[in-house]
Amino acid sequence: DAFRLNIKSKYFLPVDSLHGKFIKLPKTASESLLQIIGYMLGDAHVSKRVIRFKDRDKVVLEKYKKLIKKVFSVDSRLCKIPETDAYLLEVNSYYLSEWLKLNFVNRLNEFISNIGKLPKNQISSFIKGLYDAEGSIGIESRQLLISMTNERIIKTLQFLLLRFGILASLSESERKGNWNKV
Repeated sequence: DAFRLNIKSKYFLPVDSLHGKFIKLPKTASESLLQIIGYMLGDAHVSKRVIRFKDRDKVVLEKYKKLIKKVFSVDSRLCKIPETDAYLLEVNSYYLSEWLKLNFVNRLNEFISNIGKLPKNQISSFIKGLYDAEGSIGIESRQLLISMTNERIIKTLQFLLLRFGILASLSESERKGNWNKV
């Protein structure tokens, strides 16, 4: 049985924001939504009125800009961050921010506990989003790596990969006082 979003029906209605845009809030999980959620959990900040994604790879942010438009029917802004080698994707929507907080950010443990119940295509999309945000390639070791500070997400990812026949190992490294899982 697919994971269902358990939110109040008033959040399903299209919302006309101050800028005259109607946003679309999904009623059920989809591949595109789960990819966005994976990326958000790895590389985004959700505040009261805005969702911000930062990345060095402009192409990755352009892909998520299109996905966000497709899933939520909301425009976003992509710009270079001054004096850095990075870009910012900014989605200005109070209603989308609140919806993401209500369903994912504030219910992260519940979401992570239930993600294994999703169909494999949605799980793979979630994994794709996580790797887009935090993944890398170890050229010398010939490995795919992911580094995150959230141990629960990393351990869950390890089990999700096993569903695809991928045996993943877990290691820890201390970096600037924070523990990172690789």
